[in-house]
Parts: sequence; structure tokens; C-alpha cells
Amino acid sequence: MSRIYEHFALLIFGQGLWKESFTKKISEDTKSSFFHFSGYTKDSLFCTCPICNALIKLFDPMRTDEYVDRCNLCLPLYQKLERMKGSNEGMIFFSHNCIREAELLQNLTNSLLSNEKIKKIYILEVEYKKIDKEVPLIIEELKHQRLPKSEFISLLEKKLYKYRVIYEIFKDNYY
Repeated sequence: MSRIYEHFALLIFGQGLWKESFTKKISEDTKSSFFHFSGYTKDSLFCTCPICNALIKLFDPMRTDEYVDRCNLCLPLYQKLERMKGSNEGMIFFSHNCIREAELLQNLTNSLLSNEKIKKIYILEVEYKKIDKEVPLIIEELKHQRLPKSEFISLLEKKLYKYRVIYEIFKDNYY
């Protein structure tokens, strides 16, 4: 039996220039919110082991100074999101834990887009088996959907949210 790998990818696309202090704060707040919105607390059993902890928390896949659970899909996904970000301010986070409840994903979206220095976010969730498809094919077959926040929330409420779709979500009053 083959193990199923989960990926949650989040690209936070910046508005204007970010100071280092803001980048650090948004990083900490986002990691904390994701952990909370994933249904865990600091007292959860997963918090006692660094390896287990790395499976449920958001991480920067390019940081080598902390334990991260990079798999064979992480780097190609990161490269794709990095190309989408381009030279704009922003950050990319991954988790090997998908947010299963629509309400929690909605809360994360609302929380991030309520910040005036965040222009938009990209959310992607992928489940795959190692033998499912080759990684380049998974990356190539990803779909892209651009939505204002209200339409994304509606999509969640109607249970139309799909894996392997990069959702580009922007503020309702932005465009």
C-alpha cells in the first residue's frame, strides 16, 4: 500500500514594500493562524515531537536552519509559486497537512486578506501517492482559478473546492 502525501501551499502576495519587521510578523502570525485553523493547539500530541510537528505546521521549504519535511514534490511546487510571485514582495509556505474543513480555510483566507499589506493569496492543496504520477506531470496538470474573496468563500460553502487547483484569491474591492 502506498502512502498518500498531502501538500498545502500558500503564497502570500505583497502590496507595496515590506519591511523586515513586517515580514517577520506576518510569517509568525500566518504560521500561528494555520496551526490554529488546522484544528490543533499547543497542547496537541503532535507538538511534542519535532518530526510530527513538521508534518502539521507551515514551513518555509527553503529554510535549512529548522527541521522541515521536504519531499520530492516540495521543490517543484516552490519553484512554480516562486515564478508566480516574481520579484514582488511576498512569502511561500507549505505544510504536509491539508485544511479539511471549509470554515477553517475560510477563516485563514479572511484573516490574511484583512491585512492592507497583502494584495492577494494563492492556495493550493495536493494529495498524491508516490506512484500516482511523476512530479513534473503533477505540476504541469495543476489548474489555476482567479477569484475575488467572496466568490472563493462561496465556492467553499458550496463544497466546490478542489485539490490540484491553484486558487488566486484577491480582495473583493481590489479589481
